[in-house]
Amino acid sequence: MLQRVTLTLLFIVWLAPGKAQFFPPVKQKTVITGVGMYHELEYDNSYLLTLDFAREYKIRTWFAFGGEVNVFKFTSANYSSAGLSIRPVTRLLFYTGKRLTIFGETKGGIIFMLPQYPDKMINFTFTSNLGADWYFNDNMAIRFAGGYMHFSNGKRAAELKNPTWDGLGTSIALVRTIP
Repeated sequence: MLQRVTLTLLFIVWLAPGKAQFFPPVKQKTVITGVGMYHELEYDNSYLLTLDFAREYKIRTWFAFGGEVNVFKFTSANYSSAGLSIRPVTRLLFYTGKRLTIFGETKGGIIFMLPQYPDKMINFTFTSNLGADWYFNDNMAIRFAGGYMHFSNGKRAAELKNPTWDGLGTSIALVRTIP
């Protein structure tokens, strides 16, 4: 039975017109500059401020990917004071209209934290957001996003052997489409 279904599907694909695509490709490049603020889940006065620079490539009507450099600053003395992150970005586009795009995104990568002990300077991060881009002309948009951020080994001093930083927050960015 499985062989018949497979052969039937292969035959249908072979007969299908060569130019038809279920997910048409899109070639669009964007440059993103944004700021964000996240609040730690465990402590009241612990915040994380971020400055993001990204380049993304929309390769399908429903998918974009790219890379991001992220500079961050903790407001609590229990954490590394500042750092730099390099991470890939994947974005699923749930709705794309002429003036509005709704998306979900994930980011994950390596963080270089300072000041820190040399053996704990390199750590890992993960971010998951839901957001929207509002286009005010063909090449410029403003992006609003909110979600969850995680840092491994985020704390400089703690009772735990592998302290983490988990928080919820929001970000705003300027998105420029490159022709």
